[in-house]
Amino acid sequence: MREIDSGAPAGELPDGPPLERWELAAVGPTWRPPVGETTVSLVDGALEVHSQALVFRARDVVDSTTGSPLVGVIPAASIVTIGPLSPGSAGSGAWMPGWQQRFRSPGFVVGTDVGAWVFDGPKGPRRARELRERFGIA
Repeated sequence: MREIDSGAPAGELPDGPPLERWELAAVGPTWRPPVGETTVSLVDGALEVHSQALVFRARDVVDSTTGSPLVGVIPAASIVTIGPLSPGSAGSGAWMPGWQQRFRSPGFVVGTDVGAWVFDGPKGPRRARELRERFGIA
């Protein structure tokens, strides 16, 4: 089981089932690399879209400070920007053929008042647009 120091408490989980659930990989803005490593690589999991927040639930990763499954909560009120990742973004897009990595957006970024969440997975530009519309981000 992989461990990551989330650097912050998960926050309060929203009530009710998610409106949508997307299988993606992510890196949170406060996550710190494990001892002996210099960077945090992408974590596989699922992003749940709720009306009042986004919730990322990691698969097979625990928070090293608590021993609990790694969960990140992004309150809608903390979201500042949402946009697609640039083609060729370092460390992302491994799920697509190599020749496409230089030309297609591999995912999207959710900028918050704490920092940027990076989400890697198919349909990045479309998902970024859907989230901007859902949360009223210009």
